[in-house]
Amino acid sequence: MIEYRTQPLETAALLEELSFYCQVLANKGIETTNIMFGWDSNLDIDDMWHEMSVPRKDVADFVLSAERAGTVIVGRSDIFMSTGGLEFTLCHESDVHIKATADAASEFSDRWKDMGYSPYAVQPST
Repeated sequence: MIEYRTQPLETAALLEELSFYCQVLANKGIETTNIMFGWDSNLDIDDMWHEMSVPRKDVADFVLSAERAGTVIVGRSDIFMSTGGLEFTLCHESDVHIKATADAASEFSDRWKDMGYSPYAVQPST
């Protein structure tokens, strides 16, 4: 597995990347993804990092609904998604992470290069 991250992005760009993640899932025929809320979400620590299975077609509405409810703020709260060998994160530091096989991750890093998001590979910790 390889991980790439972008530079910090504006909220609109983060939401575009969320849509792209869902498009990649659709192209792979994947119908659901697991979502967890983490650091800087408005949840008790014991309520963070609990996976919720969400239909792919409802992911954007689910995240925006959680934001309207005050549970998360896109770009300021960790929102983790995973399925089909992809781990996608809208990070509390306003960047995006992808962790996947090299081929799958390159689909995102190539896009991010084209978009000017300055992706960089994250070295695994030892």
